[in-house]
Amino acid sequence: MFENPKEYRGWPVLVDPDRVLRDRYAGSVGRILHRNAEKGSVVIVYFQDYNKYEAYCSDELLVLLPGRTILDNLIANYPVLKMAEVRAILDVYSLFEEKYYSDAFQLAQKRENVKKFCLVSCKELSQKKQRNMKVKKDFMIGRVARVPSDLTTDPFERRGEIGRIVNTDRVNDTITMKFDDGLTADYVFNCLEILLPTKAILYGLNAKWKEFDKEERSIIKEVIRLASKKDSKAALMLACTETAVKNFCVTDTEAFYALKKNPRKHLGLR
Repeated sequence: MFENPKEYRGWPVLVDPDRVLRDRYAGSVGRILHRNAEKGSVVIVYFQDYNKYEAYCSDELLVLLPGRTILDNLIANYPVLKMAEVRAILDVYSLFEEKYYSDAFQLAQKRENVKKFCLVSCKELSQKKQRNMKVKKDFMIGRVARVPSDLTTDPFERRGEIGRIVNTDRVNDTITMKFDDGLTADYVFNCLEILLPTKAILYGLNAKWKEFDKEERSIIKEVIRLASKKDSKAALMLACTETAVKNFCVTDTEAFYALKKNPRKHLGLR
């Protein structure tokens, strides 16, 4: 049952051909028009290609998971996926974000490993959204960052060292870092190095695969693997060992902050 009858209005859906066997729209893509507030499991779908309406139970309709969820699923399972599956999942994400809905649904159904990470029933998606409601917090706190080796001025003498962000102050434009020996130090907000979100690295790798040589691809894939295992410190250390990899995987903390605020803009999506 959707939390809000209007929340999914216009959302593209696929009539699940495995559950709706004899329906003339099985396997077709339509858009959610309405949900009955009292009969929450019933969804009215509009099929533009046929200019027709039909009613379905919410567990008979498939939707593509939100983009961030698709990427989270990919990151969590990256070590066990084949590269072809990784790229297919990223292609589904890209097609959906660019509003090529039919192509996205079609591609998502071709491979079982792609389907289970990208598609879900309307009913299940609503249940997941209800379970995952969280209070927003400062997304910078707890992340690891590195003091650049070539930082011009560092009164704390921590160049090249990695610490953890324990506080941010946008008013005074500072980040407070805590290092392994317990030292806490304030740095200008944009002067530290931080690993790009794993989602952005994956998306970029898929788009620029041919630009890297075999060794660089191998390092980037290992960076992704480490990050997906929540070993961000090791991932950041590895990313900084090779110039091309660092330029691709690492950014400054100001740019990272802007990216997390508007990921679609960074990925070149409207």
